[in-house]
Amino acid sequence: MNSPDSNLQRVPAAKRNLRSVAVIFFLAVALVFLLCARRGYTYVRAAGLLLRIENPQKAGWLSGVHTYPIVESLTEIRTPSGRIRARLYTPQGIANAPGMLVVHGVHHLGIDEPRLVAFARALSASGIQVLTPELASLADYQVDAGSIDVIGYSARNLSQSLRQKVGVLGISFGGGLSLIAASKPQFERYIRFVVSV
Repeated sequence: MNSPDSNLQRVPAAKRNLRSVAVIFFLAVALVFLLCARRGYTYVRAAGLLLRIENPQKAGWLSGVHTYPIVESLTEIRTPSGRIRARLYTPQGIANAPGMLVVHGVHHLGIDEPRLVAFARALSASGIQVLTPELASLADYQVDAGSIDVIGYSARNLSQSLRQKVGVLGISFGGGLSLIAASKPQFERYIRFVVSV
């Protein structure tokens, strides 16, 4: 039979064990939170980007998570066959922003197509310098080999201005033409990856 004094000695030991378990539990939760925080933040930024692409006016607070103001300007790209009209979207307040060439598909508005403009703005607000070159043949509902060189020279132009390889995202027929441009020896050294949508 236990004496009342031995029961009193067990209570502080049980409290100490409970405190130890609570501290270990708290540290484990904090560690899991820290490990997941970066990944969670990345998902929040991605969700914000998707909301900005879907509807920039009604995107809500989530669309503004970690965004940059952008400067949009018309520019020209020099190619052996002449100058190509293009639009450049530059995020402000970020050093060494990565670059992406966004190539439009078959559409008569070319680089002025509102969905393409909204997409380029949303990408740029995420911290990416975006260049959209005008492919005159695709805007005229034709697919020709000249567009391949326009894409290649546009990638070269953006890559040289940023002093780094750039990504290329091609929409519709622009995606297939982008893949061909990236496979050409004179352009492949400027292109990091191609995404065809």
